[in-house]
Amino acid sequence: MHSLRLRFALAMLVVVAALVPTLASSAQAASKYAVTAVASASNATVGSKFSIHGAVAPHAKGAKVQLQVMKPGASTWTKLATATMNASSKYSFTVRAGTAGDAHYRVLKGAGAGHGAGTSPVRLVTAWRWRAIGSLPAGSGPFAGTMVSHPSVTLAGQTFKPGLIETPGAGTGSNHYADQFYALNGKCSRLDAWVSGAPTSATDSQSTAYLNAATVSNPFVYSSISTDFIHRDGDPVHIVREAAVMSQVSTLVLSVQQDLSASDPAAWGEPRVYCKF
Repeated sequence: MHSLRLRFALAMLVVVAALVPTLASSAQAASKYAVTAVASASNATVGSKFSIHGAVAPHAKGAKVQLQVMKPGASTWTKLATATMNASSKYSFTVRAGTAGDAHYRVLKGAGAGHGAGTSPVRLVTAWRWRAIGSLPAGSGPFAGTMVSHPSVTLAGQTFKPGLIETPGAGTGSNHYADQFYALNGKCSRLDAWVSGAPTSATDSQSTAYLNAATVSNPFVYSSISTDFIHRDGDPVHIVREAAVMSQVSTLVLSVQQDLSASDPAAWGEPRVYCKF
């Protein structure tokens, strides 16, 4: 009887010993590191720098944390950098904004010292860039002219680099029209351009350029948000549009009505938009 009880007690000790690593593992998994993360900016210009910083608890002085990024258009996380936590269990990363668009960032502290791995909340930083209007993808519209990119244009004695010169398409009577459509899809927040009519001669008595910031419901119907009218005899007009207008714009329309002659079109100096694509 005593021998049977001894064998049973020994068997129970073996079972308990086998359970100890499992219980310890469960305790470790239940106590994960808590990681905070703060981005110094939610918007940045491509090529500029911003910081992501935070802290880890419990205290983990000297341990490593990893910064991960999900780049614009990507669906997986990739390692961007590692940092060592200071005496206060804090870390800091300096990040350079890369590809234009929405980038997501998070910080990972691996398992260790009896604690499971912890991941910070995801932080979104949108990278923007200036784009020459001539480099934008074409949008669709009912009228067509010819838009020609030039290294520079001179408007009333002022030189701008680069430039666009718009050649009107077919018209009726003394009027010639050209509409150039560019796809923005609501992804641009600013517009900056100079424009003047008839930049190369004084033979035309009038040349009118229109800038339409528009939303397009189909190729033949668009609703103008704002319009500028520029005549040949004036100095070049500086046109600026901010996010209140530009964030609504699905299609940008550059338009020209050329009176009396189609030989001397309107021109745009340094036309550009600030976009996240």
